[in-house]
Amino acid sequence: MTPSKGFDRTMSDWLDERAQPRAPDGLLEHTLERTQHTSPRPGWRIPAWWLGLPVRRTGLMAAVAVGAVALVALSLSLPWSTDAPLRTADGSLFVAPDDNGTHRSLVAAVEAAEDGDTIELAPGTYTEAVTIDKDLTLVGSGPAEEIVISVDEGPVMVIEGADVAMSGITFTGPASDGVRLVGGTAILEDLVFRNVGEPFTQAPCPVPCWSLYVDAGASVVVSDNEFIDGGQISINNGSTAEIVGNSLSGGPHIALFEVGPGTVVRNNTITDSKSRGIGTYEPTDVVISGNTITNVPEYGITVGWGSSPGVNPQIVANTISGSGNGIDVAHSAEPLIERNVIFDNGVGIILRGSDAFIGGNDLGGNGQGIVLMGGAPEVDQNTVTDGAVGLAISSAATPVLTANTICDNDTNVSLTGDAELPATGDNQICEDESSD
Repeated sequence: MTPSKGFDRTMSDWLDERAQPRAPDGLLEHTLERTQHTSPRPGWRIPAWWLGLPVRRTGLMAAVAVGAVALVALSLSLPWSTDAPLRTADGSLFVAPDDNGTHRSLVAAVEAAEDGDTIELAPGTYTEAVTIDKDLTLVGSGPAEEIVISVDEGPVMVIEGADVAMSGITFTGPASDGVRLVGGTAILEDLVFRNVGEPFTQAPCPVPCWSLYVDAGASVVVSDNEFIDGGQISINNGSTAEIVGNSLSGGPHIALFEVGPGTVVRNNTITDSKSRGIGTYEPTDVVISGNTITNVPEYGITVGWGSSPGVNPQIVANTISGSGNGIDVAHSAEPLIERNVIFDNGVGIILRGSDAFIGGNDLGGNGQGIVLMGGAPEVDQNTVTDGAVGLAISSAATPVLTANTICDNDTNVSLTGDAELPATGDNQICEDESSD
């Protein structure tokens, strides 16, 4: 019997009709595709003689069954490359803990990634410590508070000699410390560090006390992040940092140890630290400007420790209140302290033997406004009011005072031992309030 025209087709015709495209399973908003790096399946061919078989109505099911068996046999006999990762349509890797991504694990995505790749993280909690030694971008796909990397023992993440940009992620404890950057460069912005590392209360730290630890000459931008109830930001051993616009509360502070040139700490807000606000300790010319530091028990800004030659930061236009000492400068350090607003602290500015320049600062309501314990500092155009003591000078200090206003304090000037008030500089020093 001659078959009808409608059924006089080949297997090739039948396969073509059913080769309809469809989206892969499991992705909600990301379409998966194999990259050009995916190795082809060598020798993947459907024999021409098989495609040419006529498909009859009575033999259709048998032909399909034969074809399926042939396909399975061929698939089992050929190698299949799994080296290249699945990617989203824009070429990134997408990590989601619920199978709606290219990977369920951030570690797996990092292992699969190549230099220059972007890894997106879906909302969820990732309980895995991660080491990154490739040049990558990590981006949270959603609010940072909903994308959490958390481990019990630190560090949460180590970046080793790589160039990494990261945003929109929360790091949390109880890990002993948070992110470590060892060499390389990093841009860290819009991140949350919550309860990572132990708050610093004494030196040296008895346990790791870092939310962020930067070492080995690394270069880092730390911008617009939140550090909450955890350890300090610590910059070490020739590393260079721009720490700008961050919020630190409930424990953390910023610690600078022998940082590289060009380091800037600017426009950060530090509240309720467990010890201090900003500390710069070893030879450095760091710029500390525009920061707001409130309610820290020891020092708002501390410069050097012991004898600290070469620690010469610029401390400009900061606001410090409610702290033990506003600005505390160790022996031999020579900072520029200019245009700061310092009020309601135990001591406003204390120099422990320094030739610093103190100019244009506004100090009010402090237990002691400016305390000069030694050295030959220049004290120029400062206003010191409404405190218990305005200016205290010890016998070891030989300051140069110029155009300062020291008024409305209980005691405007206090001289210790053989100290003398310099008779220079056109200063306005009022009578003591306590003498009224």
